[in-house]
Amino acid sequence: MAGYAVVFCIGFSVCAVWFDWHSFRIPNRFILFGYFTAFLIQMLCLDKTITQKLLYLISGAGCPIFFMGLVWKAGGVGAGDVKLLSVLGTILGARGILWCCIMALAAGAFIGIAAKVRKKKKFHFSTAVLISILIYFFHL
Repeated sequence: MAGYAVVFCIGFSVCAVWFDWHSFRIPNRFILFGYFTAFLIQMLCLDKTITQKLLYLISGAGCPIFFMGLVWKAGGVGAGDVKLLSVLGTILGARGILWCCIMALAAGAFIGIAAKVRKKKKFHFSTAVLISILIYFFHL
């Protein structure tokens, strides 16, 4: 994976965790900024045709909306977390972000169990997303 993808995904995820920890939400303006930045990065850096680039972006962004949207509908994650994964999917593509969604759900399960033990009602799923991104890039 190219260096720009690592820097963008980790940086964007860290900022999202910061927002989430301070206000229990990830602002839509931040998500729109992420989509715009990811679009520019992909248009300038991918060595494919415009059609292939757009298909890669749309499939990468749509995969977590569908997959994690089902989890959101069941009350398992917040809408900001789904949108965060969608922005990351524009860089990672459908296959990469699907793997990250599964890893985020696994990390979220562990964090959720720890939150229950500590008698907390809520936890920040964006932290699980950051953990999944770190595992994806560095195979921790």
